[in-house]
Amino acid sequence: MNLTMTALAPGTAALAGYPQCWTHDRVTHPGGLISLWFNDRVREAHEASRNGDHRTAIELLGDLAEECGAGARAALSEWHEIQALWLLGVELEGQKEFAYATRAYTRIARLRRDALQEASHGLGSAAAAAALCAFCAGNLPAGIRLATEALRMHASRPLGEGEAHLLESELAKAQTRLRSKKRRRRNRAASNKRMQRTRPAQAKRPRR
Repeated sequence: MNLTMTALAPGTAALAGYPQCWTHDRVTHPGGLISLWFNDRVREAHEASRNGDHRTAIELLGDLAEECGAGARAALSEWHEIQALWLLGVELEGQKEFAYATRAYTRIARLRRDALQEASHGLGSAAAAAALCAFCAGNLPAGIRLATEALRMHASRPLGEGEAHLLESELAKAQTRLRSKKRRRRNRAASNKRMQRTRPAQAKRPRR
């Protein structure tokens, strides 16, 4: 969470009283992309909170969270909604409105959970595609590693129809080719060692 507080972190205000005030100066979008409109709204709410007008701060942050959730601004994302909800939760905690703070934090948890599920679903397909391309490129170790990862995720998040079967088939072929390569490499190394042992013996034979 990219925000700082002069006292306690979110979720601890109920245990030790209200933190003096949260600060807006660290609310930045990952990668440096910042919505000026969003930051202006956060700054406005922060000023109200710092001046003791917590009710106004709560209203401003609540409206901001709703607008972010509705995608009212093209530049806003789910990240902005989470930031606004977190600041709102802190402000609500400070005013001992714990039921409303619970709603704000629960919404954050839902957004994070949905994002995690979506990411894990896409990860399997991406790993499968990367594995197939690695096989085509001749990079067998990388392809096997990626294919194994994709098939492991397939158990909980099924891949597309026919995708898992193709991946299993290509994985089996790649494993066979890799074992064959390793076997040839070992045989070649053993042959080189035998040749190195015989050469000194031949060199020591006396000339007739």
